[in-house]
Amino acid sequence: MSVGLYLLARFSSPIEDPDHLLQQTAAWVQQNYSDVLPPTRQGLVDTFPALFCQLHPAAEEIELSLMDLEHLRASANTSTVGPGFHVFVCSLLRAWSREFGAHWLTPDETSDNYWDEAEYFFTGDERQVFDNMTSWLQAMADGFFDGTLEPTDRAIVLCMPMDIQFESDQLAITSLGPRDRAWLLQTSREGASGKDFLPGGRLD
Repeated sequence: MSVGLYLLARFSSPIEDPDHLLQQTAAWVQQNYSDVLPPTRQGLVDTFPALFCQLHPAAEEIELSLMDLEHLRASANTSTVGPGFHVFVCSLLRAWSREFGAHWLTPDETSDNYWDEAEYFFTGDERQVFDNMTSWLQAMADGFFDGTLEPTDRAIVLCMPMDIQFESDQLAITSLGPRDRAWLLQTSREGASGKDFLPGGRLD
């Protein structure tokens, strides 16, 4: 369970060289977002050539994959970092489409399940991002009290990068440190009270 983006863009004209486009995109990201020093790499998503961008130390990579010569798919999980990060990623994708002559298809323009789970990309309503993120956070915290975990469970990792590990005697480990039972219980009752879980900025 998470909040993120799964969007499809159509180019104004078919691209001629997929690898060159991804290289140009990587250079554009590096130049225009140099203040966050974003690492990029090329690879595959399924069988599609793709560019992966790391825009925040606590975030998963954003995936930009070429579905064919006319379409590019963007996929990002933003809930691990927060509402501010979600808005930032949307801004980057809009700027990319202007630079590379592409149009992001609305859910009504495509028959597949492409959408912004925070209901922001096509509306510009930042409050929707905050509300969806806090609802997600509340549901995640509630998982500690719905009977699925053993009372003795400790140091459960929440939305942490796979290559970072540390120990704690608290119930949960997050990117901004351990969280105890009282924090989890309060967040399970009111998601907004757990806003300090999100390392990438808030909209409140």
